[in-house]
Amino acid sequence: MGEKLKMAMVSTGIRRDTIDPIRHFKKLEIVHFYTSTPYFDLYPGELAGIVRYKNFFDLCHKMKKYKFDVIQGSEPYGFPSTLQACMASSLMLKISNAPMFFPMLENTPPEMKFGILSPLMKSYLKIYASRAFVILCLNKGAMKNLLDVGLDEKKLVHCNWGTWGVDVEEFNPKKSESEPSYDHMILFVGWLNEAKGIPSLLPAFGIVKKIFPKVKLVIIGEGPLRGEIERFAKTNNLEKDVIILGTVKNKDLPPYFRAAKITVTPSVTTKKWMEQIGMVNIQSMACGTPVVSTFSGAIPEYVKHGVTGILVRERDPVGLADAIIKLLKDDELRSRMGSSAREHAVKNLDAKKNVIANEKLIFDLLGYR
Repeated sequence: MGEKLKMAMVSTGIRRDTIDPIRHFKKLEIVHFYTSTPYFDLYPGELAGIVRYKNFFDLCHKMKKYKFDVIQGSEPYGFPSTLQACMASSLMLKISNAPMFFPMLENTPPEMKFGILSPLMKSYLKIYASRAFVILCLNKGAMKNLLDVGLDEKKLVHCNWGTWGVDVEEFNPKKSESEPSYDHMILFVGWLNEAKGIPSLLPAFGIVKKIFPKVKLVIIGEGPLRGEIERFAKTNNLEKDVIILGTVKNKDLPPYFRAAKITVTPSVTTKKWMEQIGMVNIQSMACGTPVVSTFSGAIPEYVKHGVTGILVRERDPVGLADAIIKLLKDDELRSRMGSSAREHAVKNLDAKKNVIANEKLIFDLLGYR
């Protein structure tokens, strides 16, 4: 089929590393709908051509303006934030008779995430999924959640749809004069909260600092534990060694990854969440910087333990510190892991390649060539 297919891509909150790769679609003409930019990682010009909606009715009204050949809906287990998007996708499916599919990232078991509402959420997922011609799973936990409600395994496909991977040309190891000049830099990028492991990171850095007095912890991000970080630095006379930069736009992150000795992402599983992908790990690896992370959620599916980085137990500051110290002590090991990390990212996590492959997948499933 020579003509393009028009696809409605229905999202809620968006971020640059998930919307920028959409430009690589060639056969699917994307009309992207979203509600917000909660990560503050986008420049205004990067939102050009994306349609913002306020609520269910506004989304339906805006979707009716287009004649879609296929609809990419949101995932039900993103409830409650994705409820309106899922309802609108289902309604437009009926009105337009366009086939629908959706990606699934949520790997937290519904019993944990929703508690007493889990039976209702399972029914909701099963009904919604029955209307889709395929569900694209981004991790093993998401696949399990779908199988647990009785869906046919043949309807589920494992691929990186939505969080496509990383732009390996933009996130690369080639250093330039733009790299920051922090000496012996350990980098953290993410929300400053419990789930991202700040309570483990701080004491781990205290241990590392005793072995490597020149090391600095550079923190990119904002969140509720910023005050705790500042208190830790002041109490331990580390104000000059714990540097909080706040929010940095996604486009401006590569120099920080390149300048870092190690990227540390000590994510932990909470009552309602576990790491679904670990985009910071992927971006760091693409820049040739090894990561020290945890076995939380889907992280081991993307970071090759002992090859592209080191994974440790959750909530283990001593283990975290030991892994950091191991890499700081051994330049050859750190260099080898960095090279393996880059190679792994280019081979398996290249966003452009994944978009092209996923586009072909959708066309094949729809019966087009």
